[in-house]
Amino acid sequence: MALFLGLPGNAIILQAYARKKRKTSTDILIMAQASVDFIACVFTPVFIFASGFPDLVTDGLCQMTAVTGELTAHTTLLLTTAISIDRYVVVCHPFRRRMTVRMSISLLIICTLFATAFSSGIAVLTEPHAVICNGRRLCIISSSNSTGYLAFEMTFAALFFVSFTTTTLFYALIYAFLRKRAKIHAELVNNDLPLAAISSKNSSLESNSRIDQPETNQHSSPLEIYICLGNWRKLIKTMVTDFYFSDVGRRRK
Repeated sequence: MALFLGLPGNAIILQAYARKKRKTSTDILIMAQASVDFIACVFTPVFIFASGFPDLVTDGLCQMTAVTGELTAHTTLLLTTAISIDRYVVVCHPFRRRMTVRMSISLLIICTLFATAFSSGIAVLTEPHAVICNGRRLCIISSSNSTGYLAFEMTFAALFFVSFTTTTLFYALIYAFLRKRAKIHAELVNNDLPLAAISSKNSSLESNSRIDQPETNQHSSPLEIYICLGNWRKLIKTMVTDFYFSDVGRRRK
């Protein structure tokens, strides 16, 4: 499965992202993840060889398979967590400061160094070697320092738990955010969007535009009508008075 699907699939991913002229931080992390998976798939024949031909298993082969498996597993674990955090920031908070390509490369180097140091520590504390069991040679991992090996195993278990929880949480938040956006979009299309869902900015602009426009369709109250008629009466009275005291009025008198 790893040879027929893992190698071609990761190769296609690497080729597709490598052709992109403008790469983002997510592209860099995905390419790194695909590279680690590709390396793990390349070493799959070694594991198959160790399982299918136990008579040819040596101590060096056991050490190589153990170190390779630990290194790829730890690197994949850290990169998966980094990708989930990056996707959460890009999708749910698009207007905040995003991770740059340089920052993603630095994060990739840190994850690789941490995974290498952790795998090297396990390689130092353990001694993978081939033993004969029921007439077959098998790879067995033993350790002379049981306390140190137990500490590393507990650290790896805690790291796996934190990484798994973080990745699950961020992807759950992304799913909830996208589902909410899809619901709002559907309500906009169907014209069923409630008033509370309208942004305050748009509502304020709409209210300002309503204030600026003349209110032609609104009915006047009786008080407004009375005030308007009173003003007209004062205006007519003033015009009559001015006409009476003018030259034309005097002549008619």
